[in-house]
Amino acid sequence: MATTNTIQGILISNANVTLIERRITEIRTWANTHHAANPKEELALTKTFCRKIIDMLNDCFVEGVYAVEKTKRRLKNHIDNVNENLTELVQYDAASVLMDIKSMLPNAVLFADMPSCKPFMELTKGMLFSGLKQLSDNKSFRTFVDIIEVGTDMAEAARLGKLFRFYNHYVEELERAINEEQWSLTEPEQWLLVKSRAERAYSYQLMLKHNFTIAKDIAEIMHKVRVEDDIQQYEALPQINAVVIKKV
Repeated sequence: MATTNTIQGILISNANVTLIERRITEIRTWANTHHAANPKEELALTKTFCRKIIDMLNDCFVEGVYAVEKTKRRLKNHIDNVNENLTELVQYDAASVLMDIKSMLPNAVLFADMPSCKPFMELTKGMLFSGLKQLSDNKSFRTFVDIIEVGTDMAEAARLGKLFRFYNHYVEELERAINEEQWSLTEPEQWLLVKSRAERAYSYQLMLKHNFTIAKDIAEIMHKVRVEDDIQQYEALPQINAVVIKKV
């Protein structure tokens, strides 16, 4: 039975956004210029459409990433089970994969460009305000965090809280894949999980250091983790190159 759902989870790419956009355009152009004369041809074109998307996922995204592999399984299931009565629904579902990826690309960020609180750990409160204002001008920060125009302490606390929740969302997504889906994380996923736990810890430590009000949900999350361990694990890691793509 064909089903229509959106991509769930984090996509990690080994290609740049321009290449991914080009591949999506090529597949859409192919689909728009190939028309079937009968139901049998329509069935063949539908399967080819799904295969082309799978090929794009193989070529442009890191193999083994949970959201990538789940999407490929979904398309392979369509290829194996589609019949003449389901071609329209399968085509719609496959097209939704392309639409989802396309809509996520504006939020694509290199691992190396992801916003970080680490540089602010040794700053005074006044310098922290200046540093976070500079971070607010960073493209990746603007992608993830709405800029807030309120009183200074509230603005910086809110920025830290939003950055905390952004990284906590990655932690929750990746831990869910491990715990609920028994997924073995790829190296980029492992790096992103460790990075996200550490950034969560950095922002929390800054809130404590400068006596910002800490939201109840943040306090509850951090009560369950070992902050120093999360930071040490990240700081021992080498940097890797990849692009993280996520709906925000």
